[in-house]
Amino acid sequence: MKSVSAVAAVLVLTILIAPSARAAQKSGAEGVLAILETHCIDCHGADKQKGDIRFDKLSDNPAADSALWLSVLEQLDAGEMPPEKKPRPPEEEVARVMNWIQVNVSSARHAFQAKMQ
Repeated sequence: MKSVSAVAAVLVLTILIAPSARAAQKSGAEGVLAILETHCIDCHGADKQKGDIRFDKLSDNPAADSALWLSVLEQLDAGEMPPEKKPRPPEEEVARVMNWIQVNVSSARHAFQAKMQ
């Protein structure tokens, strides 16, 4: 009986966790772009380009915009963006963007460098 209960518990947990895992996978670049749209595009979009930074014209290839992404990473890590007068995104959103940049820009740069050799 105990093994049936354990199997049932694992099955229920798997069913509950699976949609969250799929949402997390889907939220990669799409999630980052949604965060940029919410917190950054007003100052870095088609109408304004503060600091000559524009997020509405990003490439699909993170390596193509690696200098921009690394600059974003620096600004987020230093806590300089968004500016103090603007609403701050939740810490988990900042962490998600920083992690996405670290993983994807690094991977894209390595793939590009390997291709060039």
